[in-house]
Amino acid sequence: MIAILSKIFYSPYFALTLVPLIWGSNFIVGKQLVLTLSPAALTTGRFTVAFLCLLPVFLYYRKKYTIKNRALKTWGWLIFLGITGVFAFNTLLYTGLKQTSPVNATLINALSPTLTVGLSIFVLGDKLRGKQIIGLILSFLGVAWITVQGQPARLTNLDFNQGDILILCGAFVWAAYSIGVKKAVHTVPPIVLTTISIFFGLLALFPAAYIELNFHPVGPITWKTIIGIIYLGVFPSVIAFWLWNRGIAQVGPGKASMFYNLIPLFTAVMSYFLLGEVPNQYHFIGGTLILWGVIWGTRPVKRSDPKVGNQTPNKDI
Repeated sequence: MIAILSKIFYSPYFALTLVPLIWGSNFIVGKQLVLTLSPAALTTGRFTVAFLCLLPVFLYYRKKYTIKNRALKTWGWLIFLGITGVFAFNTLLYTGLKQTSPVNATLINALSPTLTVGLSIFVLGDKLRGKQIIGLILSFLGVAWITVQGQPARLTNLDFNQGDILILCGAFVWAAYSIGVKKAVHTVPPIVLTTISIFFGLLALFPAAYIELNFHPVGPITWKTIIGIIYLGVFPSVIAFWLWNRGIAQVGPGKASMFYNLIPLFTAVMSYFLLGEVPNQYHFIGGTLILWGVIWGTRPVKRSDPKVGNQTPNKDI
């Protein structure tokens, strides 16, 4: 029994399935917090909590996984990850949501897996297989179906504005972050990578939050606000980022990106249980397409192919 549980825990697909579940809750909690906190202040608060949680673990593993003698380019990738995944992506996302509708944001953000696969081909030299193409198409169609609420005619009513451009830039940034993780994780284990990248992200977030707060002071801080920030810091920022980085280390950014489209599906499910929002028929149809896309796009290929299936799972923390 213990062996089975251990195998499940170390499975990259188990980790990558938990990530969109946790990030889905980020939309629900973040939707409430952004009413009183500015985008930079909210991002800074959640990642400050995340860094404080990760610091003891990082110090414990620092002796085993020191990077002081690593090549300069490793530090460059860690700075890059902090600027992209922690600072830029979240700032662009929250700022864009202030200027555009959730419908537009979800549809544009669904391009992120496709962008990740495209970058992995040009930067990492990954091969795009037929199953992966089918999986991407099915997942994107599922997200689009949920976004337009089962009414394709709604696409003609979408009004794209400056916020949409920011969301699109965020999708590019997240794709670049995923590629950067694959580059850096060869020399730095996921837990150390996550901690250091958050540190560098905070170096950029603190001055941004200071400037933003001078123009947009925060509203009244309640105990619910504090609990919400702590939750975002522990789950979407620590656990989800660590699992995402570990998943990319094991299966690569192309396959990992497939699971990203599970976010709207899990968000719809949690909205039903937590907010009482009853799912509609289009949720089930879109959710089925997303699931089939993820399953089809991540199916293992025959071991006879020497170019694939030879990745060794990294059980490093």
